[in-house]
Amino acid sequence: MCIAATSYVGIGTTTPEHKLHVNGNVAAIATDTTPRSFRAINTNGTISLLTSTSRGVYDSTNSRWLIGTNGTNSFLLCGNVGIGTEAPEYKLDVNGSMNVFASGATARHIHVTNSVGKMSLHVAASGKRGLYDSTIDHWMIYTDGTSVYFPSKPLS
Repeated sequence: MCIAATSYVGIGTTTPEHKLHVNGNVAAIATDTTPRSFRAINTNGTISLLTSTSRGVYDSTNSRWLIGTNGTNSFLLCGNVGIGTEAPEYKLDVNGSMNVFASGATARHIHVTNSVGKMSLHVAASGKRGLYDSTIDHWMIYTDGTSVYFPSKPLS
């Protein structure tokens, strides 16, 4: 450990550049079940790394989780999420190709829903795949892997 003339403390370094400068891994270990946190505080607010029932990064200035987990599910609660973009315009905005995969032989769907109805990109257990309208229980277009079908059904 080094205490420089600047009053900066260095651990693993003889030339600390911050009030506490650690060169290497840091561990904070609690031997009981009391919730713990590490807080970064500046004049704009506080960001905390929390360990309790929910763990993650919490913005206590704006009272919101930025990213975290409750031990079962992970969550991101700070607006739009961008993958391949720094300015997402939607809840999930993907710039580039994406793959949605689920193993097993059961049906899989990507749903688009609003107050009027629901459309699905659908892969059925039978192998039929296409665009399915759940509101009227009808395939709009599908393939069985050999042919493409455009079934007709009167609009209600």
